[in-house]
Amino acid sequence: MPQPDVVHRCRFLARIIRPRTCERDFIHVSDLACAHVAALRQLNNGGETLTLNLGTGRAYSILEIISTVERVIGRTVPVTIDFSRLESLAA
Repeated sequence: MPQPDVVHRCRFLARIIRPRTCERDFIHVSDLACAHVAALRQLNNGGETLTLNLGTGRAYSILEIISTVERVIGRTVPVTIDFSRLESLAA
């Protein structure tokens, strides 16, 4: 995860299409990259292919992620909820 002082200098705007309904098992991109490197090593050493699901085992909503970012950086993240897109998804 980026250092809080780096994140603090960034400008955030979260656009949410389906508030609170989508929960995902988020992982950090560097963890995903490490898993890919490990998989390539496995294959290069003659190992068999595997299908794996990478995750923490805990799902988080987008609003939970935004709340955590706000807590870490110590400021509010502007959020807009796109209700027009939400209605088109329901159709």
